[in-house]
Amino acid sequence: MRVISNQAKTLRWLPLVKEKVLRANKERVAFGAMSLLLVLFVTLTQAVADQKPRLLDKETFMEMESLSNPEIAPDGKRIMFARGWVDNVKDESRSNLWMVEVDGTRVREFTRGAGRDRAPVWAPDSQRVAFISDRSGTNQLHVMWVDTGEVAQLTHLVGRVPSEPRWSSDGKQIA
Repeated sequence: MRVISNQAKTLRWLPLVKEKVLRANKERVAFGAMSLLLVLFVTLTQAVADQKPRLLDKETFMEMESLSNPEIAPDGKRIMFARGWVDNVKDESRSNLWMVEVDGTRVREFTRGAGRDRAPVWAPDSQRVAFISDRSGTNQLHVMWVDTGEVAQLTHLVGRVPSEPRWSSDGKQIA
């Protein structure tokens, strides 16, 4: 008959004990996380319940902004979009084009002024953006170079309003 030392017995049970301790720790962590989520839920629910419903009044409406017409550059590096707001002084809607890197960094205003710039469309080379603007008094088609910020008004239409411009695949024409 072989005698097993206490040390050998301990080594034999060690993996089982270790597994139970790890399982217990995981359960404690899960319970702690669930408890934290429950506390946060109750706190947020109480905070929401304490707030009075707020109706959309004139002041709130005038402070609202909108984002529209998101366009991803063909090179996949930037996104162009229109940011709209209400000019309280003139009681008119306004919009400018903004650009952001696809990772969310470098948000910057692309067009400026008191006009309504909208419907941006990237050229296939990602170097130019065509858009509609009323900066000349009526809605016309414009192109802006991304690197220099230079703008060219391409149309001088009377009575007709350009909409939804599209570049040709070679970037030489806009329809």
